[in-house]
Amino acid sequence: MQCPVCQTASKKFGKPKGFQRYHYPSCKKSWSERPARQLGEMRLPVERALLVLHLLTEGCAIRAIERITDTEKRTILRLLVQVGEGCERLLPELVKAATVEDVQADEVWGYVRCKEKTKERRKITDPEAGDADCFIGLERHSKLVLAWHLGRRDHWHTQDFMEKLSAATAGRFQLTTDGFSAYPDDVEYNFGSRVDFAQLVKEFGSKGGEEALVLYFVYYNFCKSGTSRRPCPARGGCSSRLAGSAWCRASATSWRCAAPAWSMSPTSSLACVTARDPSRGSSGALCSPSGAADPGAE
Repeated sequence: MQCPVCQTASKKFGKPKGFQRYHYPSCKKSWSERPARQLGEMRLPVERALLVLHLLTEGCAIRAIERITDTEKRTILRLLVQVGEGCERLLPELVKAATVEDVQADEVWGYVRCKEKTKERRKITDPEAGDADCFIGLERHSKLVLAWHLGRRDHWHTQDFMEKLSAATAGRFQLTTDGFSAYPDDVEYNFGSRVDFAQLVKEFGSKGGEEALVLYFVYYNFCKSGTSRRPCPARGGCSSRLAGSAWCRASATSWRCAAPAWSMSPTSSLACVTARDPSRGSSGALCSPSGAADPGAE
């Protein structure tokens, strides 16, 4: 290799610390061949770093990992942040426009520094402190994580999560979420008419000292209609075509199942349903055999 200054060929100049060193006789300069570090500026051995990451993914505590691997706590946290940032950049590059059939989205609650009530009581002004929800979009059959987002459980962070999920998927598929009120508008804005969207709503009730859990689906149909927003049957098309292009949303409630919580009787579940809608007085009216939305629930 030639020197960029004196344009003379280099000579081998020893091998300190296992790296080959070269010397330029004319300008008296020298340099070493050093491969790129996999962990950047961290001097942690790669084998120990892999062991630390393995223990972190298994749910071990930071201090337990510190005792097992003989690695300082702050080094473990720096490694966690560095690898996490790399994974955050890698996921959108690898999972992009994936063909899926059934996607489920939900939130995992957590907190940063303290819980929200503690933050208000202590008057902490740090905007990152308090409750933090991790939005996760999962393909139901392959268990592939398509997208995730960490933030508050509000409209703005739900919008960011749905934007990531839209970029990670392609084609038409079934999307199911919980009953959070921000999902319908954000799903409609990011996906338009290319998803069959449903919300699985959970309701708790009690009667006669017994508690029960009622599960039902709310189907949404985002179809291209005219300039006005008019309802159309869920999972169906619009009844008329109007000029222009605007998004029309229709929703209907489908009573798919009523499951008693714990070991309570089905009668308690029926009591919860009839308390919401007295017209449904028999257990046969709770389930739709065809799976279609109930037109009477508009």
